Amino acid sequence: MRVGVVMPLASQRGGAELMLLHLMKANREQGKIDYKLLFLEQGPMVETVVALGYEAEVMEAGRIREVMKYTALIFKIRRWIKNHKIEAVMSWMSKAHLYGGPAAWLAGVPSVWWQHGMSGEGGLQRIIHALPAKAVICCSQSVARLQHQALPNKLTRVIYPAIDNDLMGSIRDVPMQEARRQLGLPVDKKIVGLAARLQHWKGVHIFVQAAERIHTLHPDVQFVVIGGEHFSEPDYLAQLQQQTELAGLGDRLRFAGHQDNPALWMQAFDIVVHASTSFEPFGMVVIEGMALGKGVVATRSGGPEEIIEDGVNGLLVQPNDAESLANGILYFTENIEETQVMGGLAQHRAQQFNDARLGLEMADLLQNLVAGLESHPVPT
Repeated sequence: MRVGVVMPLASQRGGAELMLLHLMKANREQGKIDYKLLFLEQGPMVETVVALGYEAEVMEAGRIREVMKYTALIFKIRRWIKNHKIEAVMSWMSKAHLYGGPAAWLAGVPSVWWQHGMSGEGGLQRIIHALPAKAVICCSQSVARLQHQALPNKLTRVIYPAIDNDLMGSIRDVPMQEARRQLGLPVDKKIVGLAARLQHWKGVHIFVQAAERIHTLHPDVQFVVIGGEHFSEPDYLAQLQQQTELAGLGDRLRFAGHQDNPALWMQAFDIVVHASTSFEPFGMVVIEGMALGKGVVATRSGGPEEIIEDGVNGLLVQPNDAESLANGILYFTENIEETQVMGGLAQHRAQQFNDARLGLEMADLLQNLVAGLESHPVPT
């Protein structure tokens, strides 16, 4: 079966982009689907998927408000579908469906889109919802429920994201102390780490507040934040740095910026924290920390609730609550044996989110949708 994937971004910016790469890697081994990729901008992901053995093209999208250019691109994508004899189009993220949906309809082939996060409520999202699509593929049951509320008459299906098995396996083989030496981190201290883009909703400021509380009880604990600044909140890092100084944390809390090897940093941590203050669609950091056997503390909102069994393979805390977050971290800090037990169970749980499963589930779903075998279940 030949499926065309329309991808709006071509740089490895976040979970949705990395998930596409995980899918392509898994499918390369399984050979279930003949994927053809179309990127709407130029970037490093184009070369990456080509290196994986896939055909990839770039058609610069420009601005949607430029109606003539938008329309011309739709027909160009239609020709791409026809020329490659594509049997179905999958738009990777809802924005891509603005292009993939109409082009697929004009070409007479079914289309679906991957909904990585929450649907917006603006006029553009209403247009996306109105476009033809056989299904919306969601990254969690939480997202599927929201999507079903927005589009009750459209099929929704859940396919969980995946970790890179090969990468996580190689990182697990690196001893924690060696990872710390490579990264210039203290080898003899307890380290609590958070990995997130520097956006307010990711709760980094709540993490700083929790660190301040923990510091009063355990002044030797080190705190690390990895993640780069986000264009939408250019002042957030300065605010966090000022907050850190006022909290008296000094060199106890380090903002390490964007890192190309976040898994190695998490391997250097004793405890991995997820601190989003609002709805989290999934939470890749959660399963990555679990895959490394770490004590993981995550907020009880959206995806993490579907991943973690509270008190068994990790801890769930109240979102936007520094005291609750601090208490979760303190539990792991002060209960070494329980942390090891939970870490082992966390690693077992994370194995269920492997990339082979992602490749097979996506292939089965696409094949069944095209064959008309899917019914319309309501998310529970």
